[in-house]
Amino acid sequence: MPKVLERELATLEKERNRLEREHAGKFVLIHGGEVIGTYDDFDKAADEGIRLFSREPFLIRQMDAKPVEIPAALVYGLTGANP
Repeated sequence: MPKVLERELATLEKERNRLEREHAGKFVLIHGGEVIGTYDDFDKAADEGIRLFSREPFLIRQMDAKPVEIPAALVYGLTGANP
């Protein structure tokens, strides 16, 4: 996991129970170790993150969603699809 998001991921873990209880299904925006807000859809959370933080990294996660596993080969472009 990129070190740049370690603080955001730690904040997510610290607040996870409360966020899942109070905001199940919503998208949470985290930046700088703080929960910035919760949003009904990903686009609203992303728009707010871009508006507030421009090119700085921020984390968006949907609460109470099942994790999605992405194969490393896809992440690193090792699927043979690159020309």
